[in-house]
Amino acid sequence: MGWLRFFRRNHLDAKLQEEINAYLEEEAAENMARGIPPDEARRQARIKLGNCQRLRETVWKQNTVTMIDNLWRDLRYATRTLARLSGFPNRQLSS
Repeated sequence: MGWLRFFRRNHLDAKLQEEINAYLEEEAAENMARGIPPDEARRQARIKLGNCQRLRETVWKQNTVTMIDNLWRDLRYATRTLARLSGFPNRQLSS
């Protein structure tokens, strides 16, 4: 994966969610084949996989350039803060 992964995160996140769902379905099917009732089979599959949200967040962090994200977050915060200051010239469009 190259630099494009940083600009296609929504697509990659949806793809990851599909993979997680496929894994859960496959694991539940295997559990049901062992004779476990369907609800319990799905529950055990979710337990085996662990926290799906944490897994997605871990993958998200792996596909993020932390320094650039932090810089962008800081710039947005600084812009919002400066816009609220009364001494800072606001450039609002007048109608």
